[in-house]
Amino acid sequence: AALLHDATKEDGEGDPKERFCTHGDQGADFTQKVLGDIGKSESFADRASTAVREHMGPCGFNWRFFSRRFMSKFCDRTYPKPSSPEAKVLYDIDMLDLMTVDGVVKVAELRQKNPEFEKEPLKDSVKTGRDSAWKSVVDAKQTLLTENAQSCGADLTSHTEAFVEGIDFAVVTDIPGLKKAAADYLREKPLPACLPSVPAWNAGAENGEP
Repeated sequence: AALLHDATKEDGEGDPKERFCTHGDQGADFTQKVLGDIGKSESFADRASTAVREHMGPCGFNWRFFSRRFMSKFCDRTYPKPSSPEAKVLYDIDMLDLMTVDGVVKVAELRQKNPEFEKEPLKDSVKTGRDSAWKSVVDAKQTLLTENAQSCGADLTSHTEAFVEGIDFAVVTDIPGLKKAAADYLREKPLPACLPSVPAWNAGAENGEP
């Protein structure tokens, strides 16, 4: 589920917005097919597919900003809440990823380059806009489900907030500059240790393993 949950976000059916807003459903169908094709049991494929279908977020209403959370506003539809242990873990991992410094850069880049969004200064995309990357961090934190994720989310929010507050937008005026600022910050202040460590997909090959 973790490997396949975003598989149709870019390569699914429909225009970019439709792919984005339906990649949970499209990804669930894709996951079911892929796992069936490689011989996984029907029950295994069902659990993974359900987790993918239920990973969409953050949704609902953010009373701190008195505004709907991003997925509810941008897609204007209702998504199912995670119902199984696997779905809750996948959802939380996805939200924690959104809350990282790299997640902020990703959302800001989306807002700067995607024609679905109106042109806005980089500072609005990152920090001060109605649907800024920072608001996405807060949205995601409010919806974390498991105790471990909620604890990690508190540390991660502080780490990301320090990055956002430290950006000099008189100097950092575009996405390449934001990416450099993020890389510099992460070299000096690595991500909190509570985040799961995921090895590179080719790490085994680099060590001579099959």
